[in-house]
Amino acid sequence: PKSGESLELRLERGPSVRGSCIAGAVPMRARVWFEPVTRGEEWYVGAPGFEPRLRGFTRTVEADGLGRFELILPADKDRYRIWAQALDDPSWVATQVLGSADDGFGEVVLELAPREGLRGRITDGGGVPRVPVQLWAHSGRGLGTWSRSFTTEEDGSFSLFDLPEGPFELTILEMPSREELLWMRVDPNSLDLGTIDCTDLRARRARLVGRFADPGEDEGGVEAVDRTRRHRVPVELSGGFFDVTLPAGDWALVRRYGDTLLDLFEVADLRPGEVRDLGELRSDRPATVRLRFLDPTAREPDAFRIVRTAFRGKKRMFLPVAEVPAAGDRDLTLAPGRYVVVREATRRRWALDLLPAELRLLDIE
Repeated sequence: PKSGESLELRLERGPSVRGSCIAGAVPMRARVWFEPVTRGEEWYVGAPGFEPRLRGFTRTVEADGLGRFELILPADKDRYRIWAQALDDPSWVATQVLGSADDGFGEVVLELAPREGLRGRITDGGGVPRVPVQLWAHSGRGLGTWSRSFTTEEDGSFSLFDLPEGPFELTILEMPSREELLWMRVDPNSLDLGTIDCTDLRARRARLVGRFADPGEDEGGVEAVDRTRRHRVPVELSGGFFDVTLPAGDWALVRRYGDTLLDLFEVADLRPGEVRDLGELRSDRPATVRLRFLDPTAREPDAFRIVRTAFRGKKRMFLPVAEVPAAGDRDLTLAPGRYVVVREATRRRWALDLLPAELRLLDIE
């Protein structure tokens, strides 16, 4: 507000759920929390309600000696997932999904049972424990998102018991550099990962070096993205020069200008141990796409998604660029290259192959 104006803040207390934690018919002391609906990264550490292990904002309470607890939930949500984990033995876990608070929760009973958890050990050649190493496990989207961040013990071992029902993704990060060592998909039927040798992981990596000819124009940063879009590695520039280590595979260097313009430089078949010099990278003059909506009655419920494509054929990669509401004609500034415009309501698609400095008109009927 402007100086002198009053500001009204309305605080809403979320619904609360009461219940008990038991193991069989025996009350159990446990830690109870709800799965975060708002996520955050490490820089939120210290913020009220932020739990680094869950990578999000939550509330946690401890059940008393009779196993009873009361937990305040976020306001205005349609669904909640709550967890309980025994204080004395973390392998004892329970989870339950609650519906809307409008229907009433009643008395919730969380029955804890022992679980087979994710486990393994990370070493660095010759069986020497590798510490510290950070692991990040995650799955799902929206309200179904599950995320856990944890580190190895002094002997290089790790374990995690509050797991989702289905498969999940696991990323292993070097500390303190946060360099990604390994990404893998974990099946819930194969949770014992055994010994993971970081020396072998490094042997599978490669380096990209080069220089951007116009580093002063960069606004949104540079990142390396693999073909699956699961790996996204920030690329630091020093006077336009870069030197980044990546796992072998197909990559694209993505350079952002504001919200929509993307430069994308394809790096195919990066091999283990290779040092790939890309030389001097230059940006082409941007193109303009003008979306013209010919049917004004269809504008209100529609939205459009712009996707950049790379790597033709089986190696094709789709990188979201912008989302456009259908509210009048729109001009989009994009780097030359291949794009797909997707109409969300009908899933109709338009393919674009933009040339430098081109003005392309796209009529939407």
